[in-house]
Amino acid sequence: MESKAQYRVINLTGWLLLLGLLCSASLHAEEASCLLWEVPGERNTVYLLGSIHMMRAEDYPLDQCVERAYQKTDQLVVELNILAIDPLVMFQKIQQLGLLSEGAVLDDQLSRETARQLSQFKGLPAGYQRMRPWYLALTLVMQKLATLGYRADLGVDNHLINKAQGIKPIISLESLGQQLAVLAGDSAEEQDLSLRLTLEQLPQIADDINEMSLAWHQGDAEAIYRLMEYPKQQYPALVAPFERQVIERNYGMADKIITMLKGREDYLVVIGGGHLGGEQGVISLLEKQGFKLTQQPQLGRTMLY
Repeated sequence: MESKAQYRVINLTGWLLLLGLLCSASLHAEEASCLLWEVPGERNTVYLLGSIHMMRAEDYPLDQCVERAYQKTDQLVVELNILAIDPLVMFQKIQQLGLLSEGAVLDDQLSRETARQLSQFKGLPAGYQRMRPWYLALTLVMQKLATLGYRADLGVDNHLINKAQGIKPIISLESLGQQLAVLAGDSAEEQDLSLRLTLEQLPQIADDINEMSLAWHQGDAEAIYRLMEYPKQQYPALVAPFERQVIERNYGMADKIITMLKGREDYLVVIGGGHLGGEQGVISLLEKQGFKLTQQPQLGRTMLY
């Protein structure tokens, strides 16, 4: 059975970002800030933090700006609180949406070129012929990142979920069913292309993933967004999945944050870093509604938490 830690990587923003890393050129941020914004409401404050869903042990401790925002707020808000999900329900949903029906095999679902590349790829997981293309592509990326020291349980959102568990309320912006349904909703052609890009470019991901980590540590939301949107600029067939998996969800998240800003309690909202930047990113959507967002400065790393 897939563990909770394994599912934590099955995150829409994380997957789109990793696909972007596989296809993108080098990007560099100019200034160092936290990927954290303060958003005042009429009677409360929301802190908006961009997350990276897989990080390394050496990325900890996080900058004190994260701890300060956590301590100032009454409730933690994340895309999905994995600790609130029954492991059996999670396993069943992944089986339902991530695996092919009984008797079906992956090779029969793929284009000739993708099937050819798959046959030459070394290190395929056991049972891969039962996986749908999107699930195999995600599994391959996850395995590769694990060899580089990146772990889902060290992702920023998971770190804060574990910290808040039993101490303060944890609110989910989305459900497990919603997230998996969006991923599994790609057409056969879109999934085929995503898998083929993964097979072609996965070997050099080690040279690119540091760019994403650098952008996060320097608080560069626009660089992270550019990493995410790069594939759809190069491959028109990925435009529709990007709209579903990123842009449409941005609007939903922004609407819920606006509702929080009408309340009295303070919130720390943690969403994938790729949702923040861009003209239709959450930051821009909030600004268009008249909210003033102030990016927070780095305060230095500490060993206190």
